Amino acid sequence: MIGGRVLDTSTLLAFARGTSLYAAAAVWTAVEESIVLVVPSTALAAAWTELADEHRPVLDVLLHL
Repeated sequence: MIGGRVLDTSTLLAFARGTSLYAAAAVWTAVEESIVLVVPSTALAAAWTELADEHRPVLDVLLHL
């Protein structure tokens, strides 16, 4: 069985904007504990279109973790 977390559009937006401690904790805990994070392309595309240019680099970094 493969475990992990799926990040939806709202989580991606909250993480990129820095508006949710939960989203940040979920991502950084996953990184520290080697938990798989799944980012559906549809969620990524939706978040990308809603984000201001200044927040988009955060998604780029997230995808390269």
